[in-house]
Amino acid sequence: MENDRGTVERALRLITYVASVNGDISIKSVSEEMKLPQSTAHRLVQQLVASGFLQRKGSSRTYEFGPAMYRLGAVISSRVDIVQLARPALERVVGHTNEGCALGLFREQDCTVSFAAHIESPLPLRYRIALHEPVSILWGASGRCILAFQPPEVIDKLAHSVPSKSPTGKAPMSRRELLKDLEAIRACGYAVNQRGEKIAGASGISVPIFGIGDKVLGCLSMTIPESRYPAGKESTFARLLIDAASEIRVLFTGTSPR
Repeated sequence: MENDRGTVERALRLITYVASVNGDISIKSVSEEMKLPQSTAHRLVQQLVASGFLQRKGSSRTYEFGPAMYRLGAVISSRVDIVQLARPALERVVGHTNEGCALGLFREQDCTVSFAAHIESPLPLRYRIALHEPVSILWGASGRCILAFQPPEVIDKLAHSVPSKSPTGKAPMSRRELLKDLEAIRACGYAVNQRGEKIAGASGISVPIFGIGDKVLGCLSMTIPESRYPAGKESTFARLLIDAASEIRVLFTGTSPR
């Protein structure tokens, strides 16, 4: 009975590890993370393979999520209200900055983002954000902070199909400018847009919210009037958003960035 409990505990630790790791899983990395002999780590990994939580990655000696892991993630996600989990983080951002903050949710099927919750700025000049209206992730800080972390083939496809105008009539970036912007977003971890592409006269600071396997769930976005844009505090505001997004990730998935 004691041995059975130890095996279950190790299996749960391994599931927690593989759910949080960024990249492929190897027997060596499992052995080092869990401080186990490689033979024991190999046996545990094979148990997860047999149950569908892991699968071999092609012909390599590394492993990736199996179908059972994705099914489990889908079931958990369907039962957790991310809006309710995110609200305290949104309120904290607004309390520290006096600027509005919104939660955007990414829809992978059509590469759009729509806002599911918004807390307005307490200041007289503020924006009322339309909820549940999908917009391409090509536009605005909220879209491009998601686009920057998509697979290269998705970025390439969207970069070749940019509409002629943004929702507010702004001309799009060139493909070269877009790719350069996405590279900068990946480097600093947040996106900035002061072109008013989605809301006329508005500037945005946005960060991605990551889920299991570092897939992007959505974003946290601040929408700020151009006249109030905090150029000197941009990185400070972005740090608040990054911390809030990390908190939401932990609450929603039970995992944190490594």
